[in-house]
Amino acid sequence: MTRSFIAIAHGNWQSAIDYHLFGPLLFFSSGLALIHSFFELLSGHTLQAFYLKWLTRRDLQLSVTIVFFGYYLLRITRLIPTDRL
Repeated sequence: MTRSFIAIAHGNWQSAIDYHLFGPLLFFSSGLALIHSFFELLSGHTLQAFYLKWLTRRDLQLSVTIVFFGYYLLRITRLIPTDRL
């Protein structure tokens, strides 16, 4: 994941995806969380955003966890080949 983040920072999207399929998604999610937190601290109020409702949905949390670990398991067992390890 770290290599994927570094590849994104260098603008190399294909390498980022090759390192980890969810790297770009997590990179931008982290950036969104950072920006959201910054504006909450700046305003002193809790901000309401459409994506905050998604974060509390138990079924969505479970689905994302299963997909993430499923992908990770496929990579470990080499069913999804990677030549960048």
